[in-house]
Amino acid sequence: MKKFYGDRVKHIREALRLTQSEFAETFGTSRQFLNNVEGNRATFSDTKLVELQDAHNINLNYLLNGIGQMFLDENVSDVVFVKLKKGQLLKVEYED
Repeated sequence: MKKFYGDRVKHIREALRLTQSEFAETFGTSRQFLNNVEGNRATFSDTKLVELQDAHNINLNYLLNGIGQMFLDENVSDVVFVKLKKGQLLKVEYED
């Protein structure tokens, strides 16, 4: 069963004050695909999730699970560990 997070993606985009087209362009996806994600009809690949995090300093734990703040503290380093299971991003750990 896929875990959808479209509402949180939309909140992030709106917090950044970007249109769907502008937001999609920042991490190399299409406006149409982003629209499908926001509408809970699709999910990002693990690679796109990391690209999204890198582009906007997004907390993936917030995006995927609704836990924590929307954006990472600027003192937090890059992703150190990504655990995958059947193509699903399960866990992200950060260096302190």
